[in-house]
Amino acid sequence: MYPVSQCADPYRAAAGASETPLPNYRALHWRDVITLRQLPAEMADLKLGALQAAADPTSQCARQIHACVGQYPEIFPTRDDRQLAALRTLAICTNPEVTLDLLRDTGLPAIIATDLIARLATRASDFTIFERLAQAPDLDRWAKTVLDRNQAHDIEDDVLTLRILQTFAHDVAVPFTQDVDDGQVHFHASGPNEMPNLAKMLEIAIDSDYQGEPSRPICRNAYEAIVRAHVDLGNDRLWPHWHGAGDMWKPHPNPNATFFALNIAAECYVDYETESWLKDITPAGRLERTRVRPAGGARNADETQP
Repeated sequence: MYPVSQCADPYRAAAGASETPLPNYRALHWRDVITLRQLPAEMADLKLGALQAAADPTSQCARQIHACVGQYPEIFPTRDDRQLAALRTLAICTNPEVTLDLLRDTGLPAIIATDLIARLATRASDFTIFERLAQAPDLDRWAKTVLDRNQAHDIEDDVLTLRILQTFAHDVAVPFTQDVDDGQVHFHASGPNEMPNLAKMLEIAIDSDYQGEPSRPICRNAYEAIVRAHVDLGNDRLWPHWHGAGDMWKPHPNPNATFFALNIAAECYVDYETESWLKDITPAGRLERTRVRPAGGARNADETQP
């Protein structure tokens, strides 16, 4: 997703002319910076230049990192300069360099930060955050990677990707409402744009008649990863803003807003097996809704009493 700079030799571009004591790293791409950070210790000046590129908010590297930060002011408060600086640092960190203080500086709740550090600790000392964001910078493009799979994928690996998206201010919660009377399930997702890949992934996961690629188990595992990424911060609220109000999902802290609740990512009638599966894997993020029946107890206006 992020191209290498147009310079034939990015190292020489970073070093600049020999008479320049502080070379200009502003044109380096994010991937270039990651490459520079992997140089041996004796090339300290070049490695320092990589840090300078990420630290400068006007650099090409910084612009690419900022593009991966969720832009949803209705959900997350706009990231201030200090939080953006922390995200730029985080985006070029190796896994062992990610600390609780750094994650807190991004605005991430401690409960998610602690879980992310634990997941990164099981990985090699590489640049997992960069790698995941370069491949899937938002929830819908992560869903596209799911649709491209042709074999089973580790659920916990997907949870790691979703945790990284949460860190960069993306809402990955996908709660659903089920109509008790007819079994129809409505999945909700927040965001400024439609998410066709997420919708297709969810539809495959719950459509009992679907046969094709990717298989239903692949998409079911991906939805289970979403469920595990839900963070219950009390009652039935999902981080960062969802909470159940009666039989409806509403955004928090603005319960009068209707945009998110009306943003239907997918909907489908489910059979008994799918309904049981959803109940089993969803400790938080599920609501039941009973439609109001007309007087006399008929299921709908067309039905007549016996």
